[in-house]
Amino acid sequence: MSVVRIDSETTHGYQVRVKGDGQKFTRFFADRKHGGKRIAKKLAQDYERQLLEQYPLSYVGIGRPKFFNKPQRNNKLGVAGIYEESRRNRFVVAWSEDGKQRKVTFSIAKYGRKEAFERAYAYRQARCQDIEEELKKQQNKMLSPKITY
Repeated sequence: MSVVRIDSETTHGYQVRVKGDGQKFTRFFADRKHGGKRIAKKLAQDYERQLLEQYPLSYVGIGRPKFFNKPQRNNKLGVAGIYEESRRNRFVVAWSEDGKQRKVTFSIAKYGRKEAFERAYAYRQARCQDIEEELKKQQNKMLSPKITY
């Protein structure tokens, strides 16, 4: 995920780069210092695994998170991931999946304002739970031992 091989004229080794819990972690494992390519790679992978165990996967990685837990400043509803399109008379639940923006709408005209919002909120909660379960599966795959020599 975040282990990169670096080979330049003077530098040879593996670099680990991880963002987690608002912090950035970077460590370089040089071939010469650690006794060769294989050992340096194994140490880099072990360090990455250690970081992934310490920080939940939803906070790790580069790029935008799949969903936000805190509403953005311009959110008038006070609930992250849900906003109102007043011109179209609906509530919208939005999230990111596979690098693409996704959304589901709930009509205020069809359900009424209160029920449309409640449906949107329930859908958002279920979607967040699905994403968390998916992230845990990915994390378990990443934490399983990968021994390559």
